[in-house]
Amino acid sequence: MTQPPLPPTDRPDEPDADRRADAPASPDQPGYMPPGYQPPGSQSGFQPGSQSGSQSGFPQPYGQAGWGAPPAPARPGTVTAAAIVLIVLGVLAAILGLFFLLGASLIGSGTQLPGLDIAGATRGALAGVLVVFGGVMIAFGILEVLSGINIFSAKGWARILAIVLSVIGGLIGVLALIPSRDPDMASGPIFGIIVLVAYAFVIWALATTGRYFTR
Repeated sequence: MTQPPLPPTDRPDEPDADRRADAPASPDQPGYMPPGYQPPGSQSGFQPGSQSGSQSGFPQPYGQAGWGAPPAPARPGTVTAAAIVLIVLGVLAAILGLFFLLGASLIGSGTQLPGLDIAGATRGALAGVLVVFGGVMIAFGILEVLSGINIFSAKGWARILAIVLSVIGGLIGVLALIPSRDPDMASGPIFGIIVLVAYAFVIWALATTGRYFTR
């Protein structure tokens, strides 16, 4: 018995199907994308919703503050007052040193001063002492003014120097509290109290505000 012939199928030949699969897509086809095209949001280095301190996906350079860096701390009022007091004390100390130098020059030149009757050799020794003391006072005052100015810039070394100078100045103020038998020096203790209180305030103000001095 002979089998009936099979009906023809609609499947195309295999070579024709392979050629259609390998053929490039046409711009008219739905979903066509040209070569090298990337949809938005797929670029490398960019993530939607992410925040970065730099642009174009590049990392932020080391050592630079980001957009959210905290602001510099405000200068406390006690630090400002201490710096002003220290500058005023430094100026007064330098002026006092200049007076000592002036007195040394007058004594060394033999000028007769009221209430001062000493021999020539003693005059020279006294003039030398006044020159040394005056020079020390001028240097002390300059250091105080220099430290007071740099305290406004939050310099750590200026804070330490100001505290050391204030301790030395406070000791001088304590010595001034000793009463003198000379009637012309009756105001010495009052001057010593003012100097001692001023230096004590500077020490307290700078010792309690160390967080402001970060450099």
